[in-house]
Amino acid sequence: LNPGHAIECAWFILWEAKLRGNDPKLIRLGCQILDWMWVRGWDEEFGGLFYFRDVYDKPVQEYWHDMKFWWPHNEAIIATLLAWQLTGEKKYSRWHMKVHDWA
Repeated sequence: LNPGHAIECAWFILWEAKLRGNDPKLIRLGCQILDWMWVRGWDEEFGGLFYFRDVYDKPVQEYWHDMKFWWPHNEAIIATLLAWQLTGEKKYSRWHMKVHDWA
């Protein structure tokens, strides 16, 4: 799993939802993707988003899969802000501040 690309996909969907007058189906889909990848991608011990996670929680295969690159954090900053704006759910505001402060 690539949290950065999945979270990028989430904000694309959330942006489209906004353009369509806050389409509830698209908001739900974008938030589901964001929620799922946040849980799997965020490092609870040290913070930050991993570049890659195995879908079955097996060890990663490449040395760089555990790295935390800059761009997934940019995607998460956008996605969490859009999710909070469209839903008003406080967890997205908390996640936004968490990833913003970490980055």
